[in-house]
Amino acid sequence: AEVVAFAGSIVLARIIAPAEFGVAAVALGIALIAPAVTGAGFGAPLVQMRTLDRAHIEATMVLSIGTGAGLTLATVFVISPLAIEPAFGSRVAYLLELASLTFTLAGIGTVPQALLHRALRFRRISEIEIVSIVTGPVTSISLAATTDLTAEAIVLGGVVTAAVATLLTLLSAPRVGFGWRRAHARDIAGTGLFAGMTSLLNSLSDSVQYAILGARLSAHDVGLFWRAYQLAVGYEVKAGQITNRLAFPLFSRSGDLDDVRHLRSRILQFQSVVIFPLLISLIVLAPELISLVYGRPWEDAAFPTQALAVAGLATIAASASVP
Repeated sequence: AEVVAFAGSIVLARIIAPAEFGVAAVALGIALIAPAVTGAGFGAPLVQMRTLDRAHIEATMVLSIGTGAGLTLATVFVISPLAIEPAFGSRVAYLLELASLTFTLAGIGTVPQALLHRALRFRRISEIEIVSIVTGPVTSISLAATTDLTAEAIVLGGVVTAAVATLLTLLSAPRVGFGWRRAHARDIAGTGLFAGMTSLLNSLSDSVQYAILGARLSAHDVGLFWRAYQLAVGYEVKAGQITNRLAFPLFSRSGDLDDVRHLRSRILQFQSVVIFPLLISLIVLAPELISLVYGRPWEDAAFPTQALAVAGLATIAASASVP
């Protein structure tokens, strides 16, 4: 799926200018916050709790969907017109409103996805991710090639990816109803508070990064940085997210700290063996590779790609040194 998505990014880079990617990156960077918060704040407790009854699941469904829908409405009617438009312009505000649909979709899909993780149905989860990841680039390319949409095509591709993933997750997981019991909702909120706050801070770092760049640089330069970040950091982050999602249910069920440390060590070894050589190759080949693959409009992304790849090597080395 990632190979298809990578191929799709190449096609999009050939038909959409870097400046349009820059505008979309600012909106999507801000939109990353909500799905991360709902997933960690409401999904993680369902995976982690040793005993889980139906009342917990139903209360979490209410919390998750309510939070997602509330964030969508707040974005469309408050955040976008009052904060984003004055700072970044009407185009970014409009794109953020489109992207905010993913907030509601994330709220709907959080509980079913957590139940799949709790049941260790990794194969089904992978199948859902493959289908959803493929549909996003296909949608973006189709819109960009057949209409006048550019940055909008990029954002709508992300929305379609989220919609397909949510639909398939709902069809794959056990059916969940709605119910509200304050004590059970308090259990979920208390357990997921710190996980949600951690995920929020991690997401804010990316959002603030693109917000600052969007305010200080041209859309063209933001687009170049986005490309560099995706090549040098994005795929490394995705690999880490996949292994973390697979490992989290196992960590939660292990009662032996030595087993947890051993599993973590194996994950870091795997990431180092796979990613380290790729980053070194990227540092050496970036000037020729980016121009060849993405076209001459993107050749100025080579230097930030190399710089971010060096930082990635340092991050891997630092992670591997932590016991």
